[in-house]
Amino acid sequence: MDKAGQIFSLDLLLAMSIFIVILGVIIIAAYTMSGAYTPYSLPNSEANEIYLTNNVNEAINLLAQSYGNPTDWQMVSCSKILSLGLLNSSTGLLSMQKLYNLTTLPVGCLSNLIRGGDYFNITAYYLNYTPLEINGRYISVGFPPPKSSSVVSVSRFLVENGGQIVRLTLSEWI
Repeated sequence: MDKAGQIFSLDLLLAMSIFIVILGVIIIAAYTMSGAYTPYSLPNSEANEIYLTNNVNEAINLLAQSYGNPTDWQMVSCSKILSLGLLNSSTGLLSMQKLYNLTTLPVGCLSNLIRGGDYFNITAYYLNYTPLEINGRYISVGFPPPKSSSVVSVSRFLVENGGQIVRLTLSEWI
């Protein structure tokens, strides 16, 4: 028998490597054309952080800079609350009663109103980081932030009737 009908290991390796390169190029081209990847798109973690930051800023600004809708939202059922706000409608300062009532709202209701899902926490502290306590209850609602996840936290400072400054912090994560 002559060697023309035999396959050599080198020929087989060369053919396999060409096949793998061509297959890889086809897979990358299909992935790029499918829209799953564009050179202008952000990686998921960065897009998530931008979304969270925007959501947290919008929610905490509404809490810290409005009276809520209706202004006596703490007196009505959750289904009638359109938005939450912590300012006292007569003084424009932080209403400690509204702040306390955040802790009495059902977590699901609060979550819907601030669009936080199951991944949010609202806490209130004095400037020296002493937790704010009203009627024997610390002002902390939502869920404890995880240690391993990327957490976005935004604080706003509000003045209460007594002149003390309260740090209100809203944290969210995915």
